[in-house]
Amino acid sequence: MELKKMWVQYEWLFLIVALCMCVCIITYLFFDTLLVSTIASGLALISGKKIKLFHNKRLNKRRENEFMYFIYSLSSLISVGWSFEHAFRESVEDLENENNYYVILEDLKRVCLCFDMNMSISEGLRQLAFMYRIDSIMNFSYVVELAILQGGSLEKIIASTVKNIQEKDD
Repeated sequence: MELKKMWVQYEWLFLIVALCMCVCIITYLFFDTLLVSTIASGLALISGKKIKLFHNKRLNKRRENEFMYFIYSLSSLISVGWSFEHAFRESVEDLENENNYYVILEDLKRVCLCFDMNMSISEGLRQLAFMYRIDSIMNFSYVVELAILQGGSLEKIIASTVKNIQEKDD
């Protein structure tokens, strides 16, 4: 599991090295000179920033999909009648017990630690939203914060939020 975690975080670095090696080999075979090959592989390093940006976009999309899966699990547990905090912890445990590696799992555990330190639910979710700036996480954090402040039915609000997000995705 630790190897998967490292691969997800540093995949872009491997892609840059592979690109430089391929460019170096192809230019050496084509031009038959080491100088041109070295210059071309150095130019391939410049594209590393674009590769990293592309990788970060893909990673944020994965985080968003995993968070949506988490919200669906949370919504179903709340609709059964569990409290928000207990349902949140159980949804995190469900993600942890699956055989897949979830990128967002460590951050959700951090939110659970906020619960243990007597921080408010909205504060933990706000930290998570601030860390990634993903629209669905920010919107969910905002909705939960408003529901707590205004005293609405958290179960109904989260169910309607999940329904709205599902409609938006379709």
